[in-house]
Amino acid sequence: MVVIPDAAVVGITEAVASPVETHYESVFGYYSVPSFVFSRMGWRKYNRDHRWYSTNHPNFVGHIFLANVMAYSFGKALCDELDRVPNLLPPRLPEVSAMLETCEEPTNFYSAYYGTQPLESSCKLYEDRPGKPGYICSKNENVVFNVTFGRHPRLIVSYLQSYDHKIDDALLEFDGTGYQKLLMGSHSEKVSQTKSVFFFAAETGFPHIIQSGLKVKPFSSHKMTVRPKNNGKIKIISVVS
Repeated sequence: MVVIPDAAVVGITEAVASPVETHYESVFGYYSVPSFVFSRMGWRKYNRDHRWYSTNHPNFVGHIFLANVMAYSFGKALCDELDRVPNLLPPRLPEVSAMLETCEEPTNFYSAYYGTQPLESSCKLYEDRPGKPGYICSKNENVVFNVTFGRHPRLIVSYLQSYDHKIDDALLEFDGTGYQKLLMGSHSEKVSQTKSVFFFAAETGFPHIIQSGLKVKPFSSHKMTVRPKNNGKIKIISVVS
């Protein structure tokens, strides 16, 4: 842990709007401390906040939302401090790096925004909306990505998710494993947006973690084929391994 004197602070107040919450906000505002308020972080429908099981505990989506907000806030504070104080962080020790399940850079990176060409494809790389490119498939088309894994196999697939079944489910298939994964093309929100799915690729499955278990081995390479499940439209935006 690096302790940063005079670093930026993020204020976190409680989940239910109250005079105490208002008081905290006024204090944070007086000292120009950025803050976020739990009671304003979800959407409400029929007087129920769908990111919270109760007034004081988030559901699964709420946990992800809070983690993203806090990671961004603390990361922004650190970046601001690094801009102010050069060479603030000590060099990473090799023995510490060896203990961390991280990679310095991906082994494979495909992005429609960079125009990266896949290994094989009967799909088309184009913008179906201005400024929104993707590897777009329909009917019996498919796109094949070469994915290579390191010591701790991980995979991130970003794709378009929409509503009213405008986007088909996508099937991911890995050669040599006989294994498939399904990417759901529809959700209940009335928006079309990018969804990124993170896979613990080497595992056979974790309780409560849907996107685990691709049965790949460390330092292995595979052809990953993506195709529509029901001959509809799918849109893959990026693949990182």
